[in-house]
Formats: sequence, structure tokens, C-alpha cells
Amino acid sequence: MRTVSVVAQKGGTGKTTLCLAVACAAVRDGLAAVVVDLDPQATAASWGDRRDAELPVVVPAQPPRLARVLDAAAAQGVDLAVVDTAPRIEQGAIAAARAADLVLVPCRPAVYDLETVAATVDTIRAVAPDTSFLCVLNGVPPRGPRQPQARRLLADMGVPVCVASLGLRAAVDYAAAAGASAQEYEPRGKAAAEVAAVYDAARQAAGLSPGPAGDFHASGKAGLSTPRHDDRSISREGRLSTSPEGYSSTGRLPGLSATGKAELPASRRGGKSTRRKAGKSTGRPADVPARRRTRFDAGQVR
Repeated sequence: MRTVSVVAQKGGTGKTTLCLAVACAAVRDGLAAVVVDLDPQATAASWGDRRDAELPVVVPAQPPRLARVLDAAAAQGVDLAVVDTAPRIEQGAIAAARAADLVLVPCRPAVYDLETVAATVDTIRAVAPDTSFLCVLNGVPPRGPRQPQARRLLADMGVPVCVASLGLRAAVDYAAAAGASAQEYEPRGKAAAEVAAVYDAARQAAGLSPGPAGDFHASGKAGLSTPRHDDRSISREGRLSTSPEGYSSTGRLPGLSATGKAELPASRRGGKSTRRKAGKSTGRPADVPARRRTRFDAGQVR
């Protein structure tokens, strides 16, 4: 199992957004992912409460219990744990940095954010000198010189910067309100492609092998088609489920019915079923296997 921690001293940099985007992209890659929410604001946990899909599991935890949660996740076959932290350098951020294979430092291309990156990086180097880290530019305007200017400034500071960045996209906010990721909410959108590129860079930096769907998504076009996996998956409560993951004809992630089949709410079907027929091609190559079966019982570590 690999652990990616998201740490930043300043609030409002998009830590939770980046954390959830990476975790959801790992699930789309066919990996079992867990989000560990160390932030007292519990933003990631609240997102998980709104979510209809069963992965990634979101586990609220206290910093002293982080090691126990990660050990339990590894023992139960989880591939990737993504740790969300509070917007300041304190006990949780330090514990997360020490436990990580990779630390991601989100930063908006604005002077107030850039000024705090140095302090965040100094802390990471002090408490986890052997841990790799990457700065990820987030909320980048679609036009203007702010991204190249920020990259030059960070390079002058000696801070490694992720080759991909996340733009300022409305789809990200709409997806969060729906308990989804940008890749799920708008699979063909620019935000989905940006998330795929950031995930791929983070996956490689963390030393994580591609998932069963990796060949399909690693092209940087993840989200143009949505894979369908009929396998056993993990519920938010940590219980093993046999509900298949289904996607609507629009490519967006719908809710799961009581039978475990994916379908849109009646108010959006207009009286006509839009459920995708079983076996219908969804763009996933025939040789891409279903996600490896695993389980993570969150109740065992609370």
C-alpha cells in the first residue's frame, strides 16, 4: 500500500479537493482507495456522507490513530490511502507527512499562497527528510500568466512542482455538492482530464503501480469513457458489498438502487429507464480486468 498525504499551512488551498480527486481517480484506475480525514472540519467525511458510490471509503480519524488506521488498511488489501489534514502545520500534518510515501502541497497561483509554501516545505523536510513531495498548483485561471509565474517562483525556491495542475473549474464545485469527483460529474470535461493528469503524476511519484484499468486511463484522457466494474466493493461503513458500480448513459455516476443496480432517480429519467444494459460496451478494453477484490472494515480501527 502507498500513502499520499495532502499538507499545506494555509487554508483555502484546495487540500480536500485534491485529496478526494486523487482517491476517486485511483478508484477509476481499478485500485482500492481509502481517504483518512484528519481535519477537525471533517469536510472529506461530509462529502462521503453525500456520496452514493461506495468507494473510496472515507474514515474520520484523530492524528494519534493514523498509524493504526493505515496498518489496518494495508492489512485488508487497500492499495492507496490518501490523508487529508487541517489547514495548518500541527500534530495531524506532521503525523501525515511522516507516514507518507509522497506529500502533495496544494497551492493557488496567488501571492498569499505562494508565500506559505516555503514554511510548509521546511516542515516536511524537517519531520520527514526522506519523503518525496510535490507542489500542485490548484485553482489555476484558464487564461493569463499566473501559472507560469507561479511555477518560476516555486522553481526559484527549490520546490518541485507537479507537471500537471488543476484549473479553476465550476465542475469541481458542482461535483463536491453531489458527493462526486469532477471525473464522475463531467467525464468529458477539462476538469476530468486535469485530475487524471495530476493523479498519474502523483501515482508515479509515490511508486504506485497502475491499477487494472491503468492502460485505459494513463493516456491522459481518463473520463472520456467510464469503465464498468462488476465486482465486490467496499461500502462507506466498511462492509463488503456485491453491488456493481454502474454509470448512466450520460457518463455520470448515479445512485444505487435497493437491488444494488445503478439507475438514475425517477425525476431524472422522465418516466423512461436510462439504465445501461448489462454487457453493453462502455469503452473499457476487453483485456482490462475488474478491480481486485478487497475489503476494508473501518469499524475495526475506530
